[in-house]
Amino acid sequence: MNKYLVELKHSTSGDMLLVQLESDSLESAGDSAVKANPDYELVKVKHTHGGKRTGAGRAGKWGDGVKTQVYRLPPTIGEQAEDIVSELEMIKSILESYQSKVDESKAKSASGQPSERYKHVGQLIGDLRQAMKVTSEKLV
Repeated sequence: MNKYLVELKHSTSGDMLLVQLESDSLESAGDSAVKANPDYELVKVKHTHGGKRTGAGRAGKWGDGVKTQVYRLPPTIGEQAEDIVSELEMIKSILESYQSKVDESKAKSASGQPSERYKHVGQLIGDLRQAMKVTSEKLV
């Protein structure tokens, strides 16, 4: 079903009437409008344009299909939101990189503990992950 805009003119007074309705075709839209308004004559029937269309518009900056929300932030923070998110993602990838080094050190060790070099790194990674609990999941 498509939406149609039907323009009608009163047969005696000349008054104009616009009717918007849903129909299968232009002809049936005109017929329905005249049937509903018997004192009016059909002038014009046309498609309505605009509105939300599937696949219209550009892809969002966060990816396709990612739901976003609007927040009220101070302008200084709002202008830097993308930079903040990318920095958090960068920190997260650095933590993952060092975690793999700590895990590798544990695997090489007979005791299952990381070497002295990575013992404090492992503790630091744990502390940073605890502090970043909110962003521990993928941000986008």
